[in-house]
Amino acid sequence: MCKRVAGCGIEELPKASPPAPLEDNAAVPLAENNSASDAVSEPLDRDPLVTHLPEESTTTAIVLKRAQKRAKDDTQWRDGESKMSGTVYMATTEHLNTLSEVYAIYAHANPLHADSFPSIPRMEQEIIAMARSLLDPQTTEGVCGCVTSGGTESILLACKAARDAWCHRQAPWYAGASYASPHFRAATDVPEIIVARSAHAAFWKAASWLNVRIVVLEVDPSTMRLTAAAVRRRISRRTMLVVASAPCYPHGVVDDVQAIADLCKRRGIPLHVDSCLGGFCLPLVQELRPDLVPTFDFRVPGVTSISADTHKFGMGQKGTSVLLYRSKEMRKFQYTAVTEWSGGLYISPTLPGSRNGGVVATAWASLICLGRSGLRASAEGILQARDVLVDAVSRIDGLCIMGIPAMGVVAVGTDTKAPNGGIDSLIVMDLLTARGWVLNALQKPLSFHVCFTGAHSLETARKLASDLAECAEEARRMKEKGVASDGKARVYGLGGTFPDRGAVGDLLIHYQDGVLGV
Repeated sequence: MCKRVAGCGIEELPKASPPAPLEDNAAVPLAENNSASDAVSEPLDRDPLVTHLPEESTTTAIVLKRAQKRAKDDTQWRDGESKMSGTVYMATTEHLNTLSEVYAIYAHANPLHADSFPSIPRMEQEIIAMARSLLDPQTTEGVCGCVTSGGTESILLACKAARDAWCHRQAPWYAGASYASPHFRAATDVPEIIVARSAHAAFWKAASWLNVRIVVLEVDPSTMRLTAAAVRRRISRRTMLVVASAPCYPHGVVDDVQAIADLCKRRGIPLHVDSCLGGFCLPLVQELRPDLVPTFDFRVPGVTSISADTHKFGMGQKGTSVLLYRSKEMRKFQYTAVTEWSGGLYISPTLPGSRNGGVVATAWASLICLGRSGLRASAEGILQARDVLVDAVSRIDGLCIMGIPAMGVVAVGTDTKAPNGGIDSLIVMDLLTARGWVLNALQKPLSFHVCFTGAHSLETARKLASDLAECAEEARRMKEKGVASDGKARVYGLGGTFPDRGAVGDLLIHYQDGVLGV
């Protein structure tokens, strides 16, 4: 099988296998690229903060040593033993090593220059075809797509195509570049995207970047699904796109795609199904447990586009996703074509110009290595882990599962109908964090989730279930004694109820500035 690492930044360089740890006096590889003074200029065990471009070159040995040292600061995972929610989706280091070999072959390739690197466009065509075979099993005529750098770009492009298609319907002379002009804006209304509150945050980013309005709907509080009834109340002549999730990131449930699609088709409005998280897992889950997954793909008339990340349950290296359209007529609106540039004629299908051919190659290699049987085996293991946790929560008085999780994303909340108002789910999460689990806090309503992937074994799921039961009892005792948590329960509890959302946004900006550092 094939494999990749996530969340490790610099530490895993493209290679056939991880380099052996270097001794302090190890011989320097690739000596032709290093001077003699370089080799003795700095001890190998030093790792100073880099604040400017070094005047002199640094030896390969020092660079690799620093990378290995920094990697030790990252959250570690081993085959099947990850305690992180999501993040790492691969099942084995063997898979990672195979993909690293493939990446090394294509690290220099740039699909922008298709004439120089024709192998990458061919791989992209095959990735799209493989994704289509999962999400368009009836082989609908005309379904097409593109490979992007990730789920956010897929979402941005789907929204951009929908916006420009809407503008074209409003004013057929519109060519794309004039959307922001006062003349155009005075002649039309501001287009709107309809999303559930549980839709991915990238849709808010898309609305901001594309200068359109986002209309946020509440989900059904019992099922956590977006319903057609909620959408019907907010559709208008300004609606450029409706979004449904399969599944949504917070709760792992699939929205009522079929009813929403029927409504959109009758009103002539595009429907995008965001399956970035589940696109390479849900079709296999549907084969194994059809009761969990309602039909959500191109078999549903009215679905016009679908996003699915190859770098999640497709188990490719981070940096690839697939965006599929029902027809080329819609896809053309995502393109950027420039005819009057002095540099020549230019067209780009996605946001970047130059792109990394290496990660495209790893997405292709991952799907080829795994095949349908490999994805099915992964889905089966994920469902087993899901069932273990769902069963464990059902046995804890005071906690509840948020909706019906369709795959490996299981959200745990406070059962407010339980005696004494239930157990604070975020305090439970804080206690699990203290035991080494890396989970995701949610809000509106306050809860947390775990996303099971190929990096989680059934034994790991059982360990989480056991720890969850113990932490729930500890949280219950804390509540009885009036003991407060000093972890995320306090932060999210305050952030969720603080009336000045602008101030909360400012805190996020300060946090991001701190992460960037410079």
